[in-house]
Amino acid sequence: MLTASYDRVVTMLNEHVRANRELTERELQAIAKAMYEERLAEVCTEQRATPYDAEHHSAANRAFVDYFQRLTLQGGHMSFLPDERRKLEAEGWDAQRIADLQTIIALRENKGVSPIRRDEIDRPLAAAGFAIDDRLRWLVELALYPTYRDVYANAEQ
Repeated sequence: MLTASYDRVVTMLNEHVRANRELTERELQAIAKAMYEERLAEVCTEQRATPYDAEHHSAANRAFVDYFQRLTLQGGHMSFLPDERRKLEAEGWDAQRIADLQTIIALRENKGVSPIRRDEIDRPLAAAGFAIDDRLRWLVELALYPTYRDVYANAEQ
């Protein structure tokens, strides 16, 4: 009786420790690297399947590079404001490049469509034994901004 009780208590304590431990930088980078590989394979597979759409793929790749670079620099999502348009124009961005960036931003703001899917964040966190919460999701998402920027830059190459 005591042994069965002891085993349950040890299991419960181990689960509690696993669920409440902090995500280390090494673990975060490992998750981001694995997600990079997964997303790059996904993007390249989709683009190879429709080679006749190469021009569209290239435009999308460049727009996502801009989008994820923007998220990296801003540390998260922000609305696209007129001052930003003027700044980008002054930096030499053409109207189409700005419009493509605005389209991706609008998809998230107006339709809730994000190029970072919640399930793709939750899966590696759960596999590593974390109790998934919004704080952990946010940490992973921040790490994914430059990671996914690199995915689309490499897919473009």
